[in-house]
Amino acid sequence: MNTEVIDVEDVSPRIKRIRLAGQALVGLDFEPGSKVKLRLNGSMRSYTPATWDPAAGWVDLLFFLHGSGPGNDWAEVATKGTDVQVFGPKSSLPPCHRPVSWAMFVGDETTLGPALALLNALPPECTKLGAIELDRVDTTCVARLGLPLTPVIRTSERGEALLEWLDDLQLPDGDGVVWISGHHGSVGRLEQALAARGLPASSVHTKSYWNRPKDRLR
Repeated sequence: MNTEVIDVEDVSPRIKRIRLAGQALVGLDFEPGSKVKLRLNGSMRSYTPATWDPAAGWVDLLFFLHGSGPGNDWAEVATKGTDVQVFGPKSSLPPCHRPVSWAMFVGDETTLGPALALLNALPPECTKLGAIELDRVDTTCVARLGLPLTPVIRTSERGEALLEWLDDLQLPDGDGVVWISGHHGSVGRLEQALAARGLPASSVHTKSYWNRPKDRLR
């Protein structure tokens, strides 16, 4: 699909919201948590739409500027009128199709897009909670995006701040759903922590976006 950039917003020093629009997006309604692929500087990179409007034909993507890579380099210089090819969508993190009384999202700055998409799709009566691990410079993006999540400041080890937040949390009563995504090692440790507290595996959905030692980000 041929699209072009129609808006660029600095949500925080290293988080950008970029809106793509095009006739090919008109009538294309994304399932929350689905991903698209962008051809950026000759490489393909996957991103999860945060918000979209099928009637107007636009989609918002969130980019974490981590310092290197095709996605990072493209987002740093993208301006209105920049052309970009979009492929998809394709299923990634599954949305919640059953009634639940609460929903939790836990991830890092690479997962702000799916957090917005999945939580915004839930009915208003559903209790929404969770945490996003970021460096201190980007913590304000959580409130600016309107996410009902707690920003936690990253320590020396990735995922440690999220585990501490989870240790202090009393899980709500009733049936719930949890999404965990981001750094591969953090996802595994958080999933184990929730299993140890008796949460059914069927209620937890996970997606690893990147991993060390290569520090490969989307």
